[in-house]
Amino acid sequence: MKKALPIAFAVLWVAAVFAVIYWYTPRFPAAGEGPAGVKGVLDLRGTNGSDRLIRLDGEWEFYRGKLLSPQDLAVSGEEELTAADRTRASCCKAAGPGGSTPAAASGLEYVTVPGKWENYAGAAGDKNGNLGYGTFRLKVNMDKPAASVYGIKVHNIRASHRLFINGEPVGGSGVPGTTAASTTHSNVPYVRYFPMAGNTLDITVQVANYRFYTGGIAFPILLGTQEQIQGFRDYSIGRDMIVSTGFFLLGLYLLVLFRMRRTERSWLYFGLFTLTGCVYAMTQGEKLLSALLPSLSYEWFTRIQFGSGISTEVFLLMYAHTLLPNRIPRWVVKLCVAGVAVRLALVLLTPVQVFS
Repeated sequence: MKKALPIAFAVLWVAAVFAVIYWYTPRFPAAGEGPAGVKGVLDLRGTNGSDRLIRLDGEWEFYRGKLLSPQDLAVSGEEELTAADRTRASCCKAAGPGGSTPAAASGLEYVTVPGKWENYAGAAGDKNGNLGYGTFRLKVNMDKPAASVYGIKVHNIRASHRLFINGEPVGGSGVPGTTAASTTHSNVPYVRYFPMAGNTLDITVQVANYRFYTGGIAFPILLGTQEQIQGFRDYSIGRDMIVSTGFFLLGLYLLVLFRMRRTERSWLYFGLFTLTGCVYAMTQGEKLLSALLPSLSYEWFTRIQFGSGISTEVFLLMYAHTLLPNRIPRWVVKLCVAGVAVRLALVLLTPVQVFS
């Protein structure tokens, strides 16, 4: 029992810290809490949307197999569907799987964001596939802006993209291209700020993915005033730093204890569990590892992300087996360790699109 006391106290301390963080962290808007986009238009007029963060969820325009700039959209004529055209297009085809409503006559589709774009059904009923490229577009109508400067937070777009607002490039991660060779993959969260010159936003996102097992806008994009976006970003970074630091200090503490008493192998395994958990936490959320190692390639970042997550499983199992050797048969432990070894080998030796 005594050998478990250091771990118990450490876990209780970390749990208390996490509880405080959770309580004071700004709440992420829930799905369905605000208005959703309909046929590529999100109408925020009359909703008091300026007093909270807005999720840019709902139906976006989607152009599969095309990387269109705002200028391309302006001159192509495809965005010039009238209300009657949009109604006819939506009536001619029922919504496809994954929330996709094809508008065959115009060459565009209406798809649900966030979502996996391989679930979007095209005009012929075929799926988009997880690899490829395309362009998303959403128009946002607002009342009189609550501030002169607004912000947008992008969290997870797989696996490269470029963002335009009102025709101007404002952000991106990696370089989307029409081939794997012309695409630089990256998926790092960020915020950007822009002046509000009117009551309408025209948001265009070019996306390409030739690496990850799924593509598209996987996580809600947030819109708000500069103060709202910056506040949420600061709290998110602070939360992730405290979580990662808590895991690191706990792991270091347990490894020091193990060094002083090497017979207590439970301290070793739980310490390794928390250290690998620290690394895994730094690849989630705001992805602090990308800020710590900005030159780290997308491939190696993803390997570290998957590898650290897999490693936590085996160290937690070994810790439980050390504490309860009679409850977990040794053959179960060996089988699980062998499975983890195979998965780690896949992460290290195969391309991202295979192990992911």
